[in-house]
Amino acid sequence: MKHQDKGFSIVDFLIIVAIVLIMVGMIGPRLARTSGGAKASSSPTTTTVRPAR
Repeated sequence: MKHQDKGFSIVDFLIIVAIVLIMVGMIGPRLARTSGGAKASSSPTTTTVRPAR
């Protein structure tokens, strides 16, 4: 009778963690840049009020 492993081995787990870290490394800077732009655009701006003619 053959013994069947259930679950992940440590090698499988390390490969999955490495793939997730690579994806976060690729996507993370884009998200940080996007949220930084939103903060800059939502800040109050000064407007010039012109008198009515």
